[in-house]
Amino acid sequence: MKQSKEPKYSYTLDKSDIYHSVISDTEKILIQRALENSRGNQILASRMLGVHRNTLRRKIRKLKIDLNLYK
Repeated sequence: MKQSKEPKYSYTLDKSDIYHSVISDTEKILIQRALENSRGNQILASRMLGVHRNTLRRKIRKLKIDLNLYK
């Protein structure tokens, strides 16, 4: 089977923004999974991720994650 040469994620940003976009997307997915596994408990989620709870809360606000989805 021939593999597609197109990337799985296609970003239309200039090269300097691609890194930050990929990191942001990945970070959001990791935080969402930790919140799912902790049933919305931010302290447990921060422990799973190995970050301080204030760091997690800052990232939740920055990434606009809706905490109501995990309660």
